[in-house]
Amino acid sequence: APKSVTPDLDAIILQCLEKDPDRRYPSMRELADDLRAVLEGKRVSARSPSSALRGWRNLRRRPLALAGVLGSAGLLVVLGIYFLLLAPPKVVAVAQEAVARGTPERRLTAIKELAAQYAENKLTSEADRQEARDLFRGCLDDPDPSVVRAAVPACADSREEAALPALLRIAREEKRDPSLRIEALKAVAVLGGTRQPADQEWLPRLGELATHSQTPGKVRRQAIASLGSLWGQVSKDLLLGLAQKPQSGGEYRVAALQALRNKISLADKPAWSVLINLSGDDDREVSAAYGLAHVLPEL
Repeated sequence: APKSVTPDLDAIILQCLEKDPDRRYPSMRELADDLRAVLEGKRVSARSPSSALRGWRNLRRRPLALAGVLGSAGLLVVLGIYFLLLAPPKVVAVAQEAVARGTPERRLTAIKELAAQYAENKLTSEADRQEARDLFRGCLDDPDPSVVRAAVPACADSREEAALPALLRIAREEKRDPSLRIEALKAVAVLGGTRQPADQEWLPRLGELATHSQTPGKVRRQAIASLGSLWGQVSKDLLLGLAQKPQSGGEYRVAALQALRNKISLADKPAWSVLINLSGDDDREVSAAYGLAHVLPEL
């Protein structure tokens, strides 16, 4: 009989060999816990059932069969130790758990760490990447402003276009810190600047933010700049409309003209008609800004 098999390890192997599945280890984690207990000299949970003991004794009288069983059991043990003790935990699952139940500091750290993993392409499966984007987007509704602040750039960097309405909502909320509103508008510019989003129902609300006189100056200027970064005719029309209204204020009319730079092609006759009219505007700053608005790559 093998002398190197201790009673505790003997009991572990017997429990692995139980004929009745309900009498085996319920999961590989329990098996790994018992193996760790053997290594540390602690008590194991496994107990040798009589039926398995008889089978084990029969195997010990048949060396070739015993070797095959021990080899299979050993492979299971090695695999269990690897997957439960050595394999890294699922990054997204860890972040989800931390955000759901962690301390404020741990929640914030989890979002930043997951965003870094995403940016470094360490989330290899599309399922994991989608779960990460869903988590970032969900955090935009979190009551903790710090969590929201961390989620805003994460949504932009992960190109989560579905977050656009929530980001614009944050930008429009007057109770929010202006710096967070500006960060949300920058994220809108990133997400809408790479290609034209399928859903543009939120665009008029961005235009309202850019034109509303009660919008704080820095937020309003960023809203105008974000419109300039977006694809499509709607954003261009909003900027042209803002530039034509004297009541918008010279500073913001100039900002709109600057945001139009490179958005107007030589073939865009309606837009050129507006710009030419503005070249003679009574507001000298607006008239001068006309020159900035038509600096085109073709010229």
